[in-house]
Amino acid sequence: MLAGLAPVHHAAAVNLSQALKTGEREGTFQRSRVRTGLLVCQIALTLVLLTGAGLFVSSLRHVEGLRLGFDADRLIVASVDLQRLGYKRAAVNGLYEQMRDRVKGVPGVKGASLAIGSPFGWGFAMSLDVPGLDSLPQVRSGGPYLAAVTPDYFRTMGTALRRGRTFAPTDLVGSQRVAVVNETMARLLWRSENPIGKCLKIGDKNRAPCTEVIGVVEDARLNQLTDDVVVQYFIPLAQADSVMGSPVTALLVRTEGDAEPLVGAVLREIQSTSAELPYPSVDPMPRLFTQQVRPWRLGSLLLSLFAALGLLLAGVGLYGVLSYVVSQRTQEMGIRIALGAGRREIVELVMGQALRITGWGVVLGVAGALAMGRAIASLLYGVTPHDPLVLFLVIVILAAVAAVASYLPARRATRVDPMVALRYE
Repeated sequence: MLAGLAPVHHAAAVNLSQALKTGEREGTFQRSRVRTGLLVCQIALTLVLLTGAGLFVSSLRHVEGLRLGFDADRLIVASVDLQRLGYKRAAVNGLYEQMRDRVKGVPGVKGASLAIGSPFGWGFAMSLDVPGLDSLPQVRSGGPYLAAVTPDYFRTMGTALRRGRTFAPTDLVGSQRVAVVNETMARLLWRSENPIGKCLKIGDKNRAPCTEVIGVVEDARLNQLTDDVVVQYFIPLAQADSVMGSPVTALLVRTEGDAEPLVGAVLREIQSTSAELPYPSVDPMPRLFTQQVRPWRLGSLLLSLFAALGLLLAGVGLYGVLSYVVSQRTQEMGIRIALGAGRREIVELVMGQALRITGWGVVLGVAGALAMGRAIASLLYGVTPHDPLVLFLVIVILAAVAAVASYLPARRATRVDPMVALRYE
């Protein structure tokens, strides 16, 4: 109904007396500002949608390309809530060790480890003192976070060792307390110094013995995929009793190939450990952060669909209007051709009008896209709201569609027979 108001208003405003006295040959083609304005707005809105889709797709590509600090595609994380059944810490740890031994025998399993605390699962923070430092640097993601792991944990996770060594089977209760820190922690605490051999006091700094740093591993994502800085360190599970009160929280399984096909086999082995076990949670690692990736995937999908629909409608609208204009100017085209206008001049005449409309739409759309970018800046990752590459690609796509949509009516205009056009109606 709203779309019909403009033609109704235009028809009602016509001077009836003048229209009846004017013949077809005496009339001239009437340009419509409303029609042109609607086309400009349609193109501008399409550009805004295309830009939004481009920004979300770019963000999704950056998020999915993040280095997590471990090989997530071949990793399974299993956990069982045994404490609600009344199991004490030692009993929980014992059952997890049985699960690990059984899972290691599954064909296709390359390794299995236990941990107190795991990425996108459980996280722990303990009071920590570093001799020589008055206070620890504060980061937005919190911490420092502590995890207790078995010696083969880093190999199971696929986490790279940067300096020193990781834990060995000889790092037991009664031996020298040791720790492995991540790169961020090493850089923030000791800057350019070598962190190997440095002392950490975990817990009560007055009574805690010195825990020696023996290695540095790469940073790993812990709670959020987009956390830029996470301070984390690790201690051997065998030395965790006097530091952490929590039992083992996760069984981590490294597979030789894709993890998804082995989820069922790992689940069966865990359930067969004890008839009293509650239903375990067994998931490939990517499932644990799927919820965090979903906003980018959903935004990319929805905006891409709407942008594609808008692009289609803009192309169809431009083609339809130009086809109508060409049909209304058939007599004019015939006269131009009869007076010597060539194919190129006719094409430039029709396409020039389309490109002018597209140009104004692009100018208006860029302004709208910049405003929209500021509104969705908090939803983006790895790309600025005013990314010039995205804007450039969007303008190129829109210009290409406009060129195709305008070329078809322009080509038809070049085929006008001057004799037929002069006798037109």
